[in-house]
Amino acid sequence: MEAGLKMFAHNGWFGKIMALVFVWLFLALQAIQAQTEEPKYAQYLVSYLGIPILDTYQEMSKDANFTTVVYINQIKPFWATFQNVRNRYSATFTSVGFTPIRDEKEILEGNFTQSLSGQYSEEMNKVIYSNRQKSPWNKRAYSVLSAVHFLEQESRNLKYPHTMDIVIEGEIWEAYVTHKGAETLEIIDESVNTKHVNIVMRPRGGQMILSRTDILMDFLSTAGSRLDLWITDNQQIVRVQVGEFPKAVVLELVKNGVNAMETD
Repeated sequence: MEAGLKMFAHNGWFGKIMALVFVWLFLALQAIQAQTEEPKYAQYLVSYLGIPILDTYQEMSKDANFTTVVYINQIKPFWATFQNVRNRYSATFTSVGFTPIRDEKEILEGNFTQSLSGQYSEEMNKVIYSNRQKSPWNKRAYSVLSAVHFLEQESRNLKYPHTMDIVIEGEIWEAYVTHKGAETLEIIDESVNTKHVNIVMRPRGGQMILSRTDILMDFLSTAGSRLDLWITDNQQIVRVQVGEFPKAVVLELVKNGVNAMETD
């Protein structure tokens, strides 16, 4: 940087202006780098009736403006001999406010495949989908993943019960969120303090843009569906329960860090 400033300084008033521009660009770049967090990785084990079924891999990239999360659900090799499952969900939303920007999914569930993306337009107050359909949307409504990460980051600051609107492939759903209390869990061989919140889905309106969807979105877009989250003091979801026992599906954190993306 010092050599660059000297070079500009020898070129009169124009050089001085360029030196100021050089300094401004350097400082701006440093500020951007400081605001960009290192990507975060996590792996979860999904089980049903206590039997491991799937691995879920999470990657999250975040800066001062936007957050992008990617989830990949991969069925365990033994179960893949009966029915292969590999689903990829991604979402981009604002880092402050969790306003959705874009969603995308790639679904493989046995013989069923599906690809869909949605772009959230504040100007049009609509979600514009890759299948050329559109659905009403307002800035207060979250996407599925932006809602989950809003609760992950803000659960300690909310007044319960809390309600929030969620767009699910054309339909508007109300998530009714209650605080079930503080619980200590054993996660990755450590005792962690968590806040347990429960979510019940209620229909609000709209129309589904798909005649058929994947298992997860089908569950969430069913009246009365329940979802439980356990969130640590450092704002990480370590356990998710989908549905109610004895038929609940449980997702639990098993790895953090770069090695979380490695398959067993």
